[in-house]
Amino acid sequence: MNSARTSNTAQVLERSGIRVVMIQSLSALREIADDWNRMAERTPQHLPMLSYAWLASYFEHRMTQDQSWAVLLAYCGENLVGVFPFLFRHSRHFGIKRMEIQTPSDDHIASVDFLAEAARADTIVPTLIEALNESFRGNYCLTMSRLPESSPGLSALSAGNGSLDVIRESDGMGSYLPISATLDDTLQRLSSNFRKNLKKARKKLAMLPNVETEFTSGSADDDSNLELLMQVEASGWKGRSGTAILNSQSLVEFYRALTRRLAEAGWLEWHFLKTDGRVIAAQMATKLGRSLILCKIAYDEENATVSPGNMLFEKTVERCIERGDIDEIDCLTDMAWHRNWQMEQRPHYRLSIYPRRLTSWMTGSLPARARRLLGKSPVAKVARDRLKSMTGESQ
Repeated sequence: MNSARTSNTAQVLERSGIRVVMIQSLSALREIADDWNRMAERTPQHLPMLSYAWLASYFEHRMTQDQSWAVLLAYCGENLVGVFPFLFRHSRHFGIKRMEIQTPSDDHIASVDFLAEAARADTIVPTLIEALNESFRGNYCLTMSRLPESSPGLSALSAGNGSLDVIRESDGMGSYLPISATLDDTLQRLSSNFRKNLKKARKKLAMLPNVETEFTSGSADDDSNLELLMQVEASGWKGRSGTAILNSQSLVEFYRALTRRLAEAGWLEWHFLKTDGRVIAAQMATKLGRSLILCKIAYDEENATVSPGNMLFEKTVERCIERGDIDEIDCLTDMAWHRNWQMEQRPHYRLSIYPRRLTSWMTGSLPARARRLLGKSPVAKVARDRLKSMTGESQ
């Protein structure tokens, strides 16, 4: 990265009436928080991970020691029209220095992408890409993970760019449930066996004392609902495996900051199934546009016989129908229980992007394309392991 562009805020370029600046300061990000969040609400992806609320929390609490972050902002006049957040770090491949650039991606964030005003996305995204090239003029690789088909980045980069070599690969599926006119319509789509299981679970649930379902909006001043979800999650297999939020202080701090910011944006919802005041299933959700996104779920394994997760999900579907302002429940991932609910699926894609320069071709594009070809041969595993060793990717 050019030393002249490492200050907290710096102009990178101006093209076609669009001015791009780079920000590397949380205080500077706070100044555009509302504008950024409004853009996230209007985009076709309808994902909270694209918002200031999610990205600022990630930058604050989830960075590793060898990573830095930056955000490119595109303006038309004084109006924010584009955003691209990313991470970067130095590495070596074949002994040659390379900058590794990626959109944030782990178990707690996914599908980070370009945000662009819809009417000018075809101009804004290429301008942001050009600004990235201006900022990283040497050898680099940009990786973008879990991009849905509605992604403006996927559209712009898959269409081709003369200065970039773009490799597109499948990156899993994401499940979602379209909201039907009635709950019966939804249930009729399910297998007869699963409908019977739901009926049995309802009867068992009705035998528990003081059963109640609670749907509430999040409050920026109250962490108690987050605490309830974390306790339920930690009581099960995630707690035993060490992957629950409560197993990591940095994750606890991340989710506290995240839920506070999501509540301030007016998106956060908490859903609970309780018996005698005890939570046996919990959902952390956000509503953007006409989508309800389930960001985190947990259930009490001690009450597994009443299928608390499915019981709460059924109530959530019923509530979405009653509200009339939700078209789908987006579960983000691809899990076995989604099949029981006959959810539809969206394909996701991974982009690996290299500038058309000799060093980038030798250390990035060529090995990546070779791995794809070798993956189709019987000796794929041996060859892939050898290439990873040569390029340093196993480190």
